Amino acid sequence: MNGYWNAPYRYHHRNGYFVDKGNNQWEEYQDNKVHAKFKRVYDDNNNMKLTSKTDDNELNLETLLELIKILDITYDDDCSQVSGWNLSDVDDIPISILNLTKEEQRSVTDLDREGNIFMWKTLLIDCLINMDYQNNDNRDELVNMLKEKYKNDPTNIIEIDNFHKNYKKTDAIRWYKKETCIYYELNEALRRSCINILFTYRFFIRDLKEQLEEEQKNFSSTDGGNIIYLYRGQLDGFFSTSRRKDIAIGFMKPKIENDNKISVRYDITCDLTLRTKPFADIASEKFGDFSHEQEVLFMVGTIFQFKGMFYDKKSKFWRIKLKLIDEYKHQWFNLYNSIKEEMGEETNLLTLGGLLIRAGDHEHALRVYMRSFIDLIIVHNNLTDTGHQYLARSLMGIAAVHCELGRYNESIQIYNETIKYINTYIKKDERDNYRTEIYYNQSLPLSEKGEYSDALKQCKYAIEIFIKNHGHYNSLVASSYEMIGNIYGNLGRLEGTKRNFNSQYQYFQIAYAYYNRALKIRKIIHKKTPDHPEINSTYINIGELFRDIGKSDVALKYTLTALKSFTKAFPHSHYWIGVTLDNIGEIYVQQQRFTEAKQKYDEAMEIYKKTLPNDHRFIGETLHNIGKLYCCTHIFDKALDYFIQAKKIYEKKIPNTHYLAVELRKQINYVTSQLHGQIG
Repeated sequence: MNGYWNAPYRYHHRNGYFVDKGNNQWEEYQDNKVHAKFKRVYDDNNNMKLTSKTDDNELNLETLLELIKILDITYDDDCSQVSGWNLSDVDDIPISILNLTKEEQRSVTDLDREGNIFMWKTLLIDCLINMDYQNNDNRDELVNMLKEKYKNDPTNIIEIDNFHKNYKKTDAIRWYKKETCIYYELNEALRRSCINILFTYRFFIRDLKEQLEEEQKNFSSTDGGNIIYLYRGQLDGFFSTSRRKDIAIGFMKPKIENDNKISVRYDITCDLTLRTKPFADIASEKFGDFSHEQEVLFMVGTIFQFKGMFYDKKSKFWRIKLKLIDEYKHQWFNLYNSIKEEMGEETNLLTLGGLLIRAGDHEHALRVYMRSFIDLIIVHNNLTDTGHQYLARSLMGIAAVHCELGRYNESIQIYNETIKYINTYIKKDERDNYRTEIYYNQSLPLSEKGEYSDALKQCKYAIEIFIKNHGHYNSLVASSYEMIGNIYGNLGRLEGTKRNFNSQYQYFQIAYAYYNRALKIRKIIHKKTPDHPEINSTYINIGELFRDIGKSDVALKYTLTALKSFTKAFPHSHYWIGVTLDNIGEIYVQQQRFTEAKQKYDEAMEIYKKTLPNDHRFIGETLHNIGKLYCCTHIFDKALDYFIQAKKIYEKKIPNTHYLAVELRKQINYVTSQLHGQIG
């Protein structure tokens, strides 16, 4: 494994970046110049420390440095490598155009998929613009990034320096209208959903939003009513429009004159009384030299309804009619609002990391948590109590992502080291909260490894402490009950491989009781959002129990309910949708609907390939299930092929005593004997 100390790239922090130079040497860069140098040394007790070469101040990080060795990540600034939630599924982040006029002609899945991807993008922007950072605008980081990219472009360097020296919050719209590299890089990042770049622009996006909100107060229609009509010749970045048709056509003219391109004009109707993202008339000299365009600018995240389109033969272009809609009435608003409330009014890197995990973008979540970790480790000697809490939670986030990616040993090890850090740096009266969360979180990788006794112990300990300190009705208690249900369910499946069916059924009964405890709490917590993912994860687990006792119709009902809700709540590429599709495939096999089962397995694999490492246990399980399908249809050569593929993953990810590994060995033996019989 490549340790953190051997990572070949640089780690950015709020004022610059931190570079591993090899041979125990580190350098911190600010304004592209070496700001400080560090080296790794050992004390008399063989504990590692990070020592500044410039002032010999020691960062007391023995525990952290022991932990850092196992962090396996390289930081790559190439935002083209977007994984997880596949933000590129929708071409442009700035707005959403939904065809709500003919919903009966479109599948529910298509509408849900289109809306939920946009919802997660909107949450991402909300999180970025609400970030609470020491410097309100953090423009140094953006300037450093732009200077690096345009270092051979003197004209843009002048503009960047001008921006660096003279930018004020009240200048956001004016700078956006200037259409310099600052404008182009922002819109490119929005189109590509490039989290790394958008992060550096967060202050600018926030300033644009606040200025649009202020200008919106003075917005009025030309005739004094509440309805205005706007026009647009192309889609790009923030949604900029004009009150004048001829201006929009002017932007379209190059395309109209090119026979190889389709020209489109957007005709937009806006009701000024609706609750929407801010938009405002920016046709003022104070914003630049283009007031003749009568420009109206919409904030990122504005939603429009598609009302129809037709070809204008006279003008030789297509006209698309859009209508601004009230975002509070959108189908995903309740879930969006629930998640936004959980984020809070002020966000930080930890909030962003958590949001990315929920969206299924594990690689970017890992980068964000590492960024938070590096920011704090550099100033460790000066950390406040809050800083130590942030650092502990950064480590907990890193461990959680490793678990999601199937790196169970690394996850457990990071959690163990985090507990050491908490015992050293967190106040005694606050340690219980952190340890309780870690005990619960650690139970997941332990359970996935088949270490059920330890996982059960951790979970029950977490519940005991948390109920004592915070009461019964909270998310962590519900999650712990569900985890205990999972553990007993897996113990039952292990008994099933031994043909101890009485013991299996007893374990399943215990699991079902814990699932119902979790479900009761979650329905109370999320009573305003009955489609909340936490409720539906419990449905998935209950469905698995009914499947395992042969009640496939009941199992399918629970699982399809979960799938319907997940497709509303998550991007289509989210791994939880893959898990649900895999479960449906298993139920279909039980019902001898083999063609439909194979289709669900293929859909699950397609999602996993986009979101998970190639050796993730979930991929192994689906390969295993496809093998079982071919076994049921007596295509034993294909069954064996899939079983062998699954075996290679299981050997890396789970112990040979895990119920899946035990089951697979028996199935390989059976299929092998059948093939030998055919040959004989």
